[in-house]
Parts: sequence; C-alpha cells; structure tokens
Amino acid sequence: MDSDQLSNISEDEDQTIIQKKKKNVKLSDAEILLMLRSYQVYPCSWIKIIQCMRENKHHLPDDAQFLLGKSGQKQLKNRLSNELAKLLATPEENIKNELIRLELQKIKEYEKRLLSTVNRKKSSKRPLPDLVRANQEAYNDFITKKVPKLLRALGVSSDSE
Repeated sequence: MDSDQLSNISEDEDQTIIQKKKKNVKLSDAEILLMLRSYQVYPCSWIKIIQCMRENKHHLPDDAQFLLGKSGQKQLKNRLSNELAKLLATPEENIKNELIRLELQKIKEYEKRLLSTVNRKKSSKRPLPDLVRANQEAYNDFITKKVPKLLRALGVSSDSE
C-alpha cells in the first residue's frame, strides 16, 4: 500500500468517528416509555432515572443502548429532561402512542398533586410580621415569668442589691 491509500483509510476512519459522534439518536417509543415509567418511580431524580434506564437498556434499540452506555450523566439528563418537558407541553391529542399518553397522564396527575400540596403549605404559613410579633410575645413571657421562677429555684436573687 502506498501512502495515498493509507491517508485515505485514516481519513475514512476519522470521518466515521466524527459521524458517529454527531449522529442524532431520536428517542424511540420504547425509550420514552422507559423514561416515563422510571420518572414515576424516581420523580425528578435524574441520576436514578438514568441508572434505571441503563439497567433496562436491553429493551431499547441499538442506537439508544449505545447512547446510554457511552454518554455522560449530564448529557443524558439534558436529553431526557428536555424530552419530558416537550412531552408535557404537547397536547394529549397530538400524542399518537396510547401507552405514552397514559404514562404522561399519570405524571401530570402526580405533578398536580405535588403542586397542590406545595401551595397548601405556602398558604398555611403566617406572614413574617405576625411571626415576629408572636416570637416577641413568647420571649417577653419567658423573661418576665419563667426566668424569675428558675432563678428562685436555683437560689439566686433576681433583685439587684
């Protein structure tokens, strides 16, 4: 082989590696379902979701398996969380796959319950001035009533003589 043939081979190999790196892997229905089900088990815990997906990657197409095996945690989190956000923003009638639609409904219901719980907790909190006033009253009661009793019990005079 001459040097021209060798350079052509190395260029082809480089081009193949670059193409593999830039290849966009579309999320398959199986991968979306696995993500949605993992999300229901570990809501918002992307590390656990990705771990669960890696454990079950044998259910996925070859490209998705390769991507789950070779990609970093941050890259996978971005990919999956962006896809989930897109799916949650998509109207239900535009989602063709019935299983994906059902899993999304479960996640939306969970998110609604979570939001209503958070809102309930926020509304039950007292405003800061009320808390400050109540704290000051409790402090005054403690200083004027409890401290003198404690000092008498210890045999210390509270009067300055």
